[in-house]
Amino acid sequence: MTTPAPQDDPLTLATILEEETELLHGPLPKDHPVGAPDAVRTAALFRHIHARHPKRAGLCFSGGGIRSATFGLGVLQSLARLQLLNKFDYLSTVSGGGYIGSWLTAWIHRHPHGLDGVIEDLRVTPKTGATEAPPPVQWLRNYSNYLSPHLGFLSADSWTLFGIYLRNLHLNWMVLLPLLMVPLLVPRWTIALAQLNTPGLTLPVWLLQAVFMIGLGLAVMALIYLHLCRPTLREYRRNTRWQTLERQHWFLVACLGPLITSVLFLTTAWAWFRNGGGTLEQLSLPHAILGGVLLHTSSSTQAAGSFPSSR
Repeated sequence: MTTPAPQDDPLTLATILEEETELLHGPLPKDHPVGAPDAVRTAALFRHIHARHPKRAGLCFSGGGIRSATFGLGVLQSLARLQLLNKFDYLSTVSGGGYIGSWLTAWIHRHPHGLDGVIEDLRVTPKTGATEAPPPVQWLRNYSNYLSPHLGFLSADSWTLFGIYLRNLHLNWMVLLPLLMVPLLVPRWTIALAQLNTPGLTLPVWLLQAVFMIGLGLAVMALIYLHLCRPTLREYRRNTRWQTLERQHWFLVACLGPLITSVLFLTTAWAWFRNGGGTLEQLSLPHAILGGVLLHTSSSTQAAGSFPSSR
């Protein structure tokens, strides 16, 4: 017999399971480690339970509100008709399943013949809607539709249910519609941003240059990532730190995101340049040299990565 824990101390899982096992199946084995740590006692208790014959079984009712409870009633009726309801040793419920679980345990407790009487009543329970159903079953059927017990055009329950539906729908729309509208507004925001530099609203030159250089830097960053992660260079990325670059997170952060942002910045910079009256003739020789070097460097690195290794 296990020693009960002092009333001021909280009960551990091992203590609860030990007392439950003794109550259901009798004394524990003599070699059970009563004074051992909880993990050791729990493991020994599990071995003792799983070694018993016949095996123990549990009936579990999941959540889902009143729908889970009404569905569970059909499960109980089927188990009773198959003479299987009394084969379970445990009853476990969660959320809506607790409705049917507490209903079943209360009926078993109040029935003059206990579980056997409940099984017999469930076996002979007629179909839904019959008036000769046992009182507990009829009570469950009468109050299972508690959201709108009285339906009808002039029923307050029906209009209340309709109002609740509209309220919940409105609350969901307030959250979802803005999220859906943001991607649809991105093209309009892009066009509005590109049209800022007009003869009537001249932007400073340094802002145009900054937008252009940021877009150029992001494009170079994406090209470097694409070059480093080419399949033909895999043998040079044996280091674990380099292999992490192949993950989806790094692709989004170091390649796709910068590439899309680069397109936005470069397009905006070019639109500002043209809207301000700029032409290709205004581009100086250093601009042409810089653009040529970048194009040559990016194309060369991509071409070099395309050739297989000579090793």
